[in-house]
This record gives sequence, C-alpha cells and structure tokens, in this order.
Amino acid sequence: MVLRCGTALIAALALASPASAADLALSITGAGAVGQVRVMVSAQREQPLAAMVLTPQGGKVGVTLSHLPVGGYTVAAFQDVNGNQQLDSNLFGLPQEPVAQIAVQLGDKGLSVAVVLR
Repeated sequence: MVLRCGTALIAALALASPASAADLALSITGAGAVGQVRVMVSAQREQPLAAMVLTPQGGKVGVTLSHLPVGGYTVAAFQDVNGNQQLDSNLFGLPQEPVAQIAVQLGDKGLSVAVVLR
C-alpha cells in the first residue's frame, strides 16, 4: 500500500521552500500482522514536518512526501502493536515494539529510502 501525503503542511513547505524541492519516498518493511505504523519526518534538528499513522499490508507500507526542500531529514517509525499510541520500552529503555530511525540527505532528484522496522 503506497500513500501520497499531500497535506496542507506539505503544501506550505513547498511554497516556503527554496527553488530546489524533491520527493522523499519511504518504503517501510518489517511490520508484524498487528498494529499500525507511526511515522514522523523532520528536518534535522527541527520540529516534525509530517506525522502519519499507516496501516501495513503484508508487513509493509509506503508513503511519498512531495515537494520537500532539499536537505537533511530524520525519519522515525514504529509499529504500535498494542494500540496505545506510544513506543513502549522495557525497564532499561529499550524498545519493545518494532522501531527504526534513519537520517537521509534529500537531493534535487528525490530519494527512495527503505526503512526496516526491527
């Protein structure tokens, strides 16, 4: 399942962005049979630009963020297995649900990124 994120937030970013903008396509795999995948994308060291809740099919889900300014981004995702809308951790602070976090550099030709939940 591939979703296109065309929210007003993304449109506002496109209008305020420099002349160079591109698409960031995320392919998220490793999801189990139960629970939604929560994804957050932010420009590095800034507030989140987009947050999504996606329903995986066959252990994977995809989303494309259009017209993002060229630059560095952080992508964080986890599968909310128990539906409590937060990432659960054990007493040592280690995640108890499938999780991934990556840093990417978006160029003017766009970028497709594989995100693997573990």
